[in-house]
Amino acid sequence: EGGFSPSGPTFRLGYAGSEGSFTYALGVGYRGGPTLGLRAGYVAPPFSLGGRLELGPAPSLAPFTSFGLGLGYQESPFALGLDLSSSGLWGFLEWQEAPFALRLEGRQEATGARLQLLGSYAFRFPVPEEATLALGGYEEVPLEGRVELLGRPRSAQLEKPPEEMRAFFREKGWKRVVAFQTRNAPHRAHEYLIRLGLE
Repeated sequence: EGGFSPSGPTFRLGYAGSEGSFTYALGVGYRGGPTLGLRAGYVAPPFSLGGRLELGPAPSLAPFTSFGLGLGYQESPFALGLDLSSSGLWGFLEWQEAPFALRLEGRQEATGARLQLLGSYAFRFPVPEEATLALGGYEEVPLEGRVELLGRPRSAQLEKPPEEMRAFFREKGWKRVVAFQTRNAPHRAHEYLIRLGLE
């Protein structure tokens, strides 16, 4: 696979295989410089154990090595995993019972912790008889949707929680506050609406 991003072109070529319960994968590529990756795992249902080693360029283009060790468990309808790497700790807990699925993920890195909840619902709807042949004989077509709760991005300069804003208003002695949200920079019509609200 290959692609192009603002940071430059990327390319990856990989080979994967298995021998009984043992799995492996080898990958080479380019991402600001040459990269090399090796993954190996062992599966003994319902448990799995895996490891990986990656050599390649860091953002500064200096050579670096990253590693990871993962442990997984899967027994329908539950699955969970834990991954320890050079960048931090990551884990998930997943429940699947068609057509519903929920997945809770957590990550701890040097920049902080992050928790997210993912949900999905897969459903089918009937296909009109006239369209059945065009779809290869399928009488039902599966559709799948996903809802993601990623938490609220937080910027100390641009975003404050309600309790901090209320304290700020009290400190300033403000009795009337108007809030206006727009998808772009405010223009004259927005200014008029804000002033109208204040009046």
